[in-house]
Amino acid sequence: MHISAHIARTFIAGLLLATLWVVWRYAPSEANLFQLWQDPWIAHTISFSLKQAVLSTLISVACALPLLWAALFGRWQWLRHLLPLTTIIPTLIFILALIQISQSVTSWLDSGWRLRGFHGIIIAHVALNAPLIALLLLPSAEAVPEHYRRQRLLLRLPRLTYLFQVVLPLLRPALTHAAGLVFMLCFTSFTVLLVLGGNPRNANLELAIYQAVKYEFNLPLAAQLALVQTLMLLVLLALLPSKAPTLRHQSPAMRTPTLAATCAESIAICIMLLPLLVIAINAVAHFNPQPPIALWRATGNTFLLAAIVAPCATALHILLAKTTIGRPILSKFNRQLIHAIYLAPVLILCLGLFLLLKPWTNAFRHPLILNTLLLILICQPYLYKLSYPRWISHGARYQRLTRNLHLSPWRSLFQVDLPALTPLLAKVCGFAGIIVAGEVAIISFFGGHNVQTLASYLVAELGHYRQAQAWQTTTVFILSAALLFILPQLIVWLWQRRKR
Repeated sequence: MHISAHIARTFIAGLLLATLWVVWRYAPSEANLFQLWQDPWIAHTISFSLKQAVLSTLISVACALPLLWAALFGRWQWLRHLLPLTTIIPTLIFILALIQISQSVTSWLDSGWRLRGFHGIIIAHVALNAPLIALLLLPSAEAVPEHYRRQRLLLRLPRLTYLFQVVLPLLRPALTHAAGLVFMLCFTSFTVLLVLGGNPRNANLELAIYQAVKYEFNLPLAAQLALVQTLMLLVLLALLPSKAPTLRHQSPAMRTPTLAATCAESIAICIMLLPLLVIAINAVAHFNPQPPIALWRATGNTFLLAAIVAPCATALHILLAKTTIGRPILSKFNRQLIHAIYLAPVLILCLGLFLLLKPWTNAFRHPLILNTLLLILICQPYLYKLSYPRWISHGARYQRLTRNLHLSPWRSLFQVDLPALTPLLAKVCGFAGIIVAGEVAIISFFGGHNVQTLASYLVAELGHYRQAQAWQTTTVFILSAALLFILPQLIVWLWQRRKR
């Protein structure tokens, strides 16, 4: 098992390094990176990428602080359970709900404003990322010690003074980490700009690479843009903190609900639930018992790809997690490798893999194989975040037992680990299926019109402004994602019940 895990880690690290090397090698040698600003289109793309990412991050942070305050001091304490909603709902469906809400608002106000272009991109990024920042800040905000509040009462400090001079300095490390993560997400955003961009002027570097390959087939330009994006990301990663430190105190501050925070919490709950209500109403209103054949074909491709990727991604996750228990150095290397996969832009991985295979074969002729390979790879950070703490606690509980029984790693896996962690691994497999169903960039790059999943089919519907058909696709999309998540857990439950 350890040899297989070393081979897998070596392959993943080699693939990441090979994609960066081939992008560097394929870029024109005479091109000077400092002369790229002389090209008006490239200069505009770089400046637009930075401008929309900076503006989206600043507005998201400004909107996240009231959400955090309402989640902490609201009477109902329901908002904290709704903050992960924007990370659970697929981005495409959330964008479609925002488009429907904007159309309803503009028709009510009798204006011609539309959720497209630069302002639409900013609004979508803020709606997606402000709850995420509040969710990331919540543990640090809850860990502020109780004696700070008592000292504020003794010193009779105003609330704003206490907030800016005591609380915000304690939250600054977590806030910097959350803002940096959101900036990276906005800088490398693909789906939001693909749907809401409207024209090539509203394209970031990620979308420009996609356009250079798919529409112009200008591989040197694509490699040049990928190289610029890689260097900018490396600079940003060197400036940003790698992880968010957590405050640890024995006596966290007592939360005293206030009327203003309760009102803010009620308003935030209504706003957070509004997209779900819009999705439910439009899914029922645009229900069609006879959908087109292309929709059934996209559904079949989604289930086929999920049936291949989810078990393979789960098996790779088991292999990487199992072999790092009790090995600190290997565990640190595995964590850094997972972190590199998470931060690597998807379009650069696609372009690098295409350029690696170009001397031998046309990568666009094998979309299923390449989609499977890259989807297995990008699933690993999310599966690691979901289940690795359980692997650590499981290893601390059973490692001495397996050592005393002289069990080999494979026997330990099948006789100790899998019986204890089967429900968790079923959830991991279902979560991988949801990731496969919602992925857009990889399917759009290698699939095109030949291999379409529900996500890429929904992008095509939105691109052709067929919103009624898009809601029909959304209904099938939600049902398929729910089925992909529930089916592995249902199979495991039936198997355990039959075994008992």
